[in-house]
Amino acid sequence: MPARVRRMLCALAATLPGLVAWSLAWESACAGDATLQRALRLDTARLVDRRDPATPADIVADRPNPGAVPASSPIELPARIHRDDGNASAVLWLEIDLPGREAMPPAPAIYLPRMNDGGAFYLNGAPVFSLPWSDALTRVRWRRARWFVLPDEHVAAHSNRLTMKIVNRDFLVDVPYLLLGERDEMERAAEDRQWLDQYGSQFTGFTAAIVGAFMLAIWWARRREPHYLLFGLSSLLWAVRTLNYSVETMPTELWWWWRGFHFLTVALATMTLAAFFHLFAGLSFRRWVWPMGLHAALGPVLVVASDGRLHEFVYRYWQAFLFVFIGIALARLVLWGRRTRSIEALVITIGALLAIVLAANDYATVSGLLPVTRVYTLHLALPVLLITIGTILSMRFVQALRSAEDANLSLAARLAEKERELAAHYERVAEIERREASAAERQRIMHDMHDGLGAQLVSTLVMVERGAAPPDEVARLLREAMDEMRLTIDAFGQADSDLQAALANLRFRMEPRLKAAGIALDWQSDEAFDAVQLGDERSLHLLRIVQEALSNAMRHSGAKLLKVRMTAEHDTCHVVIEDDGVGLPADRPRTGHGLENMQRRAHALGGEARIDSGPQGTIVAVHFPAPRGDAARPAEDRATGSVVALRPRAAALHPANAASPPRR
Repeated sequence: MPARVRRMLCALAATLPGLVAWSLAWESACAGDATLQRALRLDTARLVDRRDPATPADIVADRPNPGAVPASSPIELPARIHRDDGNASAVLWLEIDLPGREAMPPAPAIYLPRMNDGGAFYLNGAPVFSLPWSDALTRVRWRRARWFVLPDEHVAAHSNRLTMKIVNRDFLVDVPYLLLGERDEMERAAEDRQWLDQYGSQFTGFTAAIVGAFMLAIWWARRREPHYLLFGLSSLLWAVRTLNYSVETMPTELWWWWRGFHFLTVALATMTLAAFFHLFAGLSFRRWVWPMGLHAALGPVLVVASDGRLHEFVYRYWQAFLFVFIGIALARLVLWGRRTRSIEALVITIGALLAIVLAANDYATVSGLLPVTRVYTLHLALPVLLITIGTILSMRFVQALRSAEDANLSLAARLAEKERELAAHYERVAEIERREASAAERQRIMHDMHDGLGAQLVSTLVMVERGAAPPDEVARLLREAMDEMRLTIDAFGQADSDLQAALANLRFRMEPRLKAAGIALDWQSDEAFDAVQLGDERSLHLLRIVQEALSNAMRHSGAKLLKVRMTAEHDTCHVVIEDDGVGLPADRPRTGHGLENMQRRAHALGGEARIDSGPQGTIVAVHFPAPRGDAARPAEDRATGSVVALRPRAAALHPANAASPPRR
């Protein structure tokens, strides 16, 4: 753990006891403030009347029934009185003796630290204060301190009697002690107690909700770490638990359901906190899930099923086991922290112990083991515990983010280095591939020139040396050699491997010769074929097929018209050369070198060549697949399903329309 984090945790551990000690000191100061200001503590009363169950007339009565209780029973305040039927109303009348006017402070007032039930107060028989009480429709449980003024006109000179009417609808009646003092002092004491009882619990609930939401947000980003989830849920459950101090009225039919929900919330908050302690220490919690889960469900079920009759049992005995569960979890955390010398475990232990001590105070207060008017203290330490654990988890989260950021930076640097190495490697591979491609290109050109142009020149040279060839034949052979050379240049000399330009050059050279031989050339190609690109080697194969067919027609067919049709459809290219000559002689075999070359080159294109000859002429048809990605037909024609009409090539692609042949 970084030294800076350790120092922060040590400072937090040293601060925790001071914060809780300050809270307890503030509680003592607030509780004793009125006493220090000469307030008179009224802690003895007489029970003069008890109507249990009470009739509607008993509830609205403004004075006790004389002789209802045979002898006035003295009661030490604060007191807890048990009832048999907490779902029916009861009315208790108590009398408290007050001193005369001269013994009272100026502007006398009465302070009630806590009065859960509603009722009314009478000074010498005159009503001076009242609180709404529970009835068949609404249940009340007041959580705030009260104070009221004793009107001067009702204060007697020698002695006074304060009559307290309590209307209860519960199985327990908690009667508080009273303080008699000056009005300003009693008002200030009630306000201070209000801050402790209600505003403090509301602050705790707000703090727990904020911490819980923040922890759940962190868990949402780091779902593989469930301790964020557990602590977030525990914080939210504690926030819900504090609603018990703010909700003071409830419909009667929902009252015991509300109390059961309160107990369930407390149990689940304790259970999730215990699970968090286990997971924080890396310990298993599975064997505790069922016992704590069943225990959490048992208390609320007993309260609701018994219609509140077991409410006190749940308060006193069922809640006691929650201390056992959380104590075991905290003990295991302490042992783990001692074994690993974890400062985080030490800080959490200090905060949890303080919270447990103050929770024990609340448990003893509501169970009747301590005076029922004591200040509830758990909500004073709970924010400290929640903020402490939340701070530790937040620091863990920040530290994890920093570690991840450092790892990402390191990984990014290594990745950049690998990318540079890979780019250099690819550059070397690309250079090697370029050299190999260039060498292969040279080899293809040399092979074609050797087999085509070279062989033809050698044969011509032999004929010239022997003197066996007439000049016209030599000229023809030399022109064919030049055509072969130009064909190779057309195929390999185009920077963009433009098949259409190479075909146009071939047409440009052949058309004047055909015309001189008395043959008209009809050359047409469709738009789909114009979009086809074959590459250098395949283009050369197609050019030689077309050249061979044109040359054969010019030399042997005796035709007047020569048609060239180039189309592409359904991913297949079709090249058809048709003449209207006399066809091949019947006694001439159709397996000459020229025809064999056309078949071989068609196979190199991935297709086939068919030659049909008859008295009406000769047809050379070549069919081969179009390169992948070339459309067989234009998009608009594919959409409509129409047949593309053959068209002459555009003038821009027809070199015959130019002033001079293109240079090579």
